[in-house]
Amino acid sequence: DLKQLVFGLNVTADGAVPISHEVYSGNRTDDTIHCGNVDRLRQILRRTDFIYVADSKLCTRKNLAYIANYGGKFVTVLPRTRDEDKRMRNKLEQGTSVRWRKLLEVENQRRKSDPPDVYYSTADGPQKTAEGYRIVWLRSSQKMQLDALARQASLDKAHTALFDLGARLNRGKMRKRSAIQNKVNEILDKHKCRHLLDVRTAYRVHITIKRLRRGRPRKDDPVKEVRTRVYHLNVGTNKDALRALARTDGVFSLASNLPSPKASKKEVLQIYKYQPYIEKRHAMFK
Repeated sequence: DLKQLVFGLNVTADGAVPISHEVYSGNRTDDTIHCGNVDRLRQILRRTDFIYVADSKLCTRKNLAYIANYGGKFVTVLPRTRDEDKRMRNKLEQGTSVRWRKLLEVENQRRKSDPPDVYYSTADGPQKTAEGYRIVWLRSSQKMQLDALARQASLDKAHTALFDLGARLNRGKMRKRSAIQNKVNEILDKHKCRHLLDVRTAYRVHITIKRLRRGRPRKDDPVKEVRTRVYHLNVGTNKDALRALARTDGVFSLASNLPSPKASKKEVLQIYKYQPYIEKRHAMFK
């Protein structure tokens, strides 16, 4: 029952100081606000050479071209839906040798006693987007752990949902194989485990003897065999798919038009790593 809105906030790279904000309608998508936002920043700052940093919603052909056409600079995350990202992940999943080199080591910000977050980079993936912008491929040791934990959590939730479904089979709508399979697919899609779990709908035939005459049973009463399918689920894990997917843990990429001689991979990463501070400012405003 609450009113929904989109709250846009801009902060500087030196201390995450808020300099402007905008309130949009709740049904406004994030990827449509960047062009107007950049124009307002150009008016406020009275300059165009600042580096605009945002999450993957910035990475659309229209947004990046709008910034690059007037000489602006940007750093953003390359979405998982991009063809360049898919090609790199397919390469890793197939076990192709990729050389990762240590790029940066950052002390754990939450617990000083925990291991530091180590970032690696590689030159074995696509180096340019389809539009010609630079791609920096990175791998984070901390993100590797988070990706593995998230995948295991999804598998656990899927197993629990399938177990609950198994207890409801052979009753109501769950008496038909097609209805059971549709529900299984729904669970696998919800938890993104379709290629990680092998779920088969099996059945055994339950035979009961039905008397065809009413009244007290007699030895010579006519009878009929009634065969009923009793369904159950066989759930298995696709270990090959799990191993293949684990090879992509911690991998992400940044898209930027900062030239490589002037801005190294390490500098591009450090520029992007400051972006999450805006989340803290959002929390403060709330």
